[in-house]
Amino acid sequence: PSDPSLTPGTPEYEESVRFWKQRALILPTDNASMVALGIDPAEIKESLEEGEEYFRSK
Repeated sequence: PSDPSLTPGTPEYEESVRFWKQRALILPTDNASMVALGIDPAEIKESLEEGEEYFRSK
């Protein structure tokens, strides 16, 4: 991760590692928050390219 404010071993750091290593999209935990960001939860899997995946934040 390129953010120097992240401390190794913290959940935020681990989430960032997953994003950079696995090209994963980190999304909010609930659908309402996703919709508030302009993301349609039903379209997520259809929008992923081959080899990509997404994680829900904790």
